[in-house]
Amino acid sequence: MPLLFWLTEAARPRIAVTLGVEDAVPHFALCQAVDKLGLDSLCIGFEPAAGPEAKAADLAHQVAFNEANFADFSQIVQDGTLRESIFSREHKIDLLVVNLPVTQALADELDKTWLPQLSERGIIVFLQGGEMPGYSSYLRHLTSGSNIFTCDLETRASVVFYGAEQNDRLQRLANLNGGQSGYLAARNVFARLGELHSNTAKLAFKTRESHIARKQRDEKAAELKNAQTEVAKLRTEFEKLATQYSERSEMVAKVQAESFDLSQTVTTLKEALQDSLSKHEQEVGELGEELARLQERLKCAEAERQDLEDRTAEQKGSISKSKQEAGVLREERNLLQDRLKRAETERQELEKRAAEQKDCLNERYHDIAVLGLELQAKAGEVGELTKQLASFDQELESLRRALAETEQLRDLHAERIRALENSSSWRVTAPLRKISLMIKPR
Repeated sequence: MPLLFWLTEAARPRIAVTLGVEDAVPHFALCQAVDKLGLDSLCIGFEPAAGPEAKAADLAHQVAFNEANFADFSQIVQDGTLRESIFSREHKIDLLVVNLPVTQALADELDKTWLPQLSERGIIVFLQGGEMPGYSSYLRHLTSGSNIFTCDLETRASVVFYGAEQNDRLQRLANLNGGQSGYLAARNVFARLGELHSNTAKLAFKTRESHIARKQRDEKAAELKNAQTEVAKLRTEFEKLATQYSERSEMVAKVQAESFDLSQTVTTLKEALQDSLSKHEQEVGELGEELARLQERLKCAEAERQDLEDRTAEQKGSISKSKQEAGVLREERNLLQDRLKRAETERQELEKRAAEQKDCLNERYHDIAVLGLELQAKAGEVGELTKQLASFDQELESLRRALAETEQLRDLHAERIRALENSSSWRVTAPLRKISLMIKPR
């Protein structure tokens, strides 16, 4: 990295290209150098297309970091689709950094595609060495055996001064080789320069990370505060709903108690009516029997009267005896007529009493029918209230689960609470209260 910083400062390239950005440290080192020096340069990070059996590199993190820090003068390209538009004949590359192992395929690609794009000031930097046989020969071939500087720092890096137009500083570096005077001094300078730039880059990176961490901390604190506020609201709504549930439970218990009392009252009335009906039926039977006996006695009296009249007609000869007998018969007839009148009066009274008993019995039957309807209505209301109570139990259980999943289900809870607030349960229970008021005075 110190070598790249120094080359950027010395060569001041208009266009710098890095081949291989899966390890994007060299590319971002060039970008930092351009940024610190204030150069009007364009930095391109190019990742060659993977082979048919190789997996394409994932550059999402590199692209995001580049967009966040160097988007004004840096691009990262993953394939060759933009290469033709970026590198035209007027756009020549001043600095080409090869951050890939040099294989025969890469060497052919360099000869065919990238070397023609280099300018007269072009410099090639090989960072990872070569895997193909004859790598050193290939480097000497690029410059006819001269203008190569190799620096052994963290990795073996080779600088090929490909273009013929190099400034004095770069020419002096190109003439340094291992064992010559000045090589060790140049290596120490690159080491100190690299340490300084590395520490600066680390400080800048840590500063950005600290800023991002503080921003994330503030966002998490705001989210936590909002979540606490939402939890407090849900807890308040839960307490309100629990209070409503307790009130509805008390109301259901009260209605059930009233329904039980009403059932007991109806049972008692049914038993009393059955007893009264049995007594009235017995009295009516007795009155009918007595009326039948009186009618039988009336028939007997009529028969006796007729017999007496016949006997009076037959015994005209004996007037005195007949008169006496007639007097006796008149008295008996009068007695019988009185008894007949009394029997008729008793019969009318019995018919009147029977009619009254029949009216009373019809009224009792009507009361029983009304009480039966009221009992059915109460049973239906109790069933409805029981369903509502089960619904409240389910909603309460749902709210308890929602307390553990506050953020995900708060909209659902708000909708259910609004539904409860707009519930028609109070209007549904209005007939219950009216019926209970009608029943209590009785």
